[in-house]
Order: sequence, then C-alpha cells, then structure tokens
Amino acid sequence: MILSGINVGAEATRAGTEGQAALSVGDTDRARARFGQAGKILAAKVAGRRKQPDKHLSRFLAASQFYQGGHYQKALDLSRKVEAKFLPVETRPLFENFLRDVKDRAAPGYAEAVRKQLTALWLRKDYEAILAVLQNHPYVIVQSGMAYMRASCCERLGDYHGAAVFFADAVKTAPDNATVLFTAAGYPLRLVGNGELDEAWKYVSYQLKVTPNAITFLTASNIRFHQAHKADDQQETGKLLVESVRYFEQAWQLFQQFPAQVRDSV
Repeated sequence: MILSGINVGAEATRAGTEGQAALSVGDTDRARARFGQAGKILAAKVAGRRKQPDKHLSRFLAASQFYQGGHYQKALDLSRKVEAKFLPVETRPLFENFLRDVKDRAAPGYAEAVRKQLTALWLRKDYEAILAVLQNHPYVIVQSGMAYMRASCCERLGDYHGAAVFFADAVKTAPDNATVLFTAAGYPLRLVGNGELDEAWKYVSYQLKVTPNAITFLTASNIRFHQAHKADDQQETGKLLVESVRYFEQAWQLFQQFPAQVRDSV
C-alpha cells in the first residue's frame, strides 16, 4: 500500500488487502477486523512522519482504512485532525467528499435509517436496489443476516447460484440457527408448488454443491419425487424415484450430524 510516495509498510498493506478480500466475499466480521488493524498500524505511524504533508496524508489513509472496516467514529475522529491545505491539490476534493460521507455514517441513527430503507425496498420488491444498498453499507446488519438477505434477493431475481452461495455463508456464520437452515428449502419448494420443477431442480443442484446438508438433500428428494410423478416415460420415472430415495437416505444420515438444538427443532 503506497500513497504519493509514502510507503506504509508490509503489515498494513497485508491487513488492508485481507480486509478487502474478506469484504468482497461478504465476510464482514473479518473485513472489519483486518481494516481496523490496518487503520491502527497507519495511525501509529503518523507521529513518526517529519513533514506536515506526510502526516496529514497518513492520517487520511488511516482514516480511510477505519472507514472501509465500518469503524466510522474512529475514521471521523482521525479525519478531523487532517488539514486539507497540506494534502496534494488533487487529493483535497477526494478528502472533502470522504469527510462528508464519514460524518453521515458516524452520525446517530445512520444504521437504523439504512435498515428502514431496506425494509421499504423489500416491501416494494426492489431486490436489485436492496443488493446495491447492502453493497454500499455492508456493516448495518450482522454478517449472517446480511448473507440471508442477499440470498433471499438473489432467489427472487432468479440468481440461484448466488442465492445458494449466500445461504451457505449464512449457514456457516450461524450453524446452530435452524431458521436459516430450513428457510433455504423454502423457495425451491415454492417453485415446486408453482409447477416450475426444472427451476426448482436447477436451484437445489447449486445448494447440493455448496451446502450438502440434510435439508438440501431432503429438498432434492422431494423435487425428484415430483419430477417422477410428472415424467411421461416409465423408465425415467423409475430413475427419478430411485434418486429420490437415495437423496432421502442421505438426508437422514446427515440429519444425525446436525447440532442437537437443530434436530430438536424439527
């Protein structure tokens, strides 16, 4: 990480890079931690800068790392110590925009306002807008809830691969949450109820790859059973029924591996 000739060091660079990588895959807990670490390292280096331009540019860079990690108050506190007159001319407008944004996000009620916006968009069924808001404000909801909401939006947009991946993230961050586990089966079964068996199978096929647990195998068994009922060819019907039974048996075996609180919730 080098800014205008200032070498900030390998440790801060690594932390910032790891934070960005985590954020890109929705791992907001790790992103928050790694960006926060990068911000601390950079802030600690400010005192050692001899030249005023270097000091203020370093503060800006440290504040930006705190901002990327959702540490908005820390970013604001550090930004208030930055004197724009010492920044490179081309950097000043960037800092002014940054300062306005970080003030908004550090203000009381910021997270609640974004959550209300998400609720309104959900009621309007504007799922693309919800995904955009979540991308721009990745820390307003806990990581498992963020993944859950993204999965739900992807389902309704027909992006079954994306939905399966996000549900996998939600399950990974909340493995004992029976609601998350069972909700993943809801939309494929709704497709079955609507007679969209090919779409249902397309979706559950992705789930079987990324979350091969008892619920996804049971869902696959159910879909194969309905496909067998609709098949015109007797041989195809038999094949689908065999698969349905096999998926059911796998579901039962995997069910035993669930945490006790999940098994007891059935």
